[in-house]
Amino acid sequence: GQWYLRRVRVAVVMFRLSIIVILGVLKFSDGAIDGAGFTIENLVEKNCTLPTANEETLVVHYVGKVLETGVEIDSSYRWKEPYLFILGVGRVMKGWDLGLLGMCPGEKRRLTIPPEYGYGDAEMGPIPPNSVLQFEVELLHNGCTNY
Repeated sequence: GQWYLRRVRVAVVMFRLSIIVILGVLKFSDGAIDGAGFTIENLVEKNCTLPTANEETLVVHYVGKVLETGVEIDSSYRWKEPYLFILGVGRVMKGWDLGLLGMCPGEKRRLTIPPEYGYGDAEMGPIPPNSVLQFEVELLHNGCTNY
């Protein structure tokens, strides 16, 4: 009963702390984090005890554009409603799954996403094939199941 729940809580906290340490080592901070041109810039930074983790529900506001042309491709601000999704399970492009890890509510990041972390060689509406995308994403909430 209680003993088991305490062990599970400790395991979850240790897992999240290990993620924080890994993110600190990788320094998911300003600059490229791989050779493909995927970059994360922290525009607004906050501190929190439980940053975002995989399989967690996130609520974000965002605006995205094709980097080369500057053409806006989508914006939750335009729809006047934040976007809700589960991180790290492939429901969003790989650039979001990687770029939004370790965020705290209130933080804002600029993600520059090469085609291999975005839509690749597929044409997606206003997005030409092999486009580098750029998103500014603000985390409103994490870990909620109901927004």
